[in-house]
Amino acid sequence: MSLEGENTELVPVLIHKMNEGSVKKMCTSCDATFKIFSVEIVTQAPVHTDMELYQEIARRLFTNKIISNINVGNNRAYTAEDRQFFGFDLHLGNRYNPLTVTLGNVETALNGILDHFEDYYEMKIQLNA
Repeated sequence: MSLEGENTELVPVLIHKMNEGSVKKMCTSCDATFKIFSVEIVTQAPVHTDMELYQEIARRLFTNKIISNINVGNNRAYTAEDRQFFGFDLHLGNRYNPLTVTLGNVETALNGILDHFEDYYEMKIQLNA
């Protein structure tokens, strides 16, 4: 099976027959090392998830060729120092060039992202050790 497009290669697949004779293809070579980045955003109101924001983050990171894989998790809304925060973790990996997944590259790619979202004011990104 060949995949077309930039940063692709021949991906081996496992053909698995389901109970009713149907066939399902699953990727078996998606090895990537992920770095975890914690994101905190000051918000006007409590936010627990925002798919539009996650999609824009992914778009910017893919467009800038920083990542090839992304997962979002550990969503949280909390109050600290009389301010409302929306936090989540980004699990980022690039199986083609892992050295591109750096705090500096992520910050550069996401610079100005909050300008497109009402009620979001400040964003802080940290690389988890």
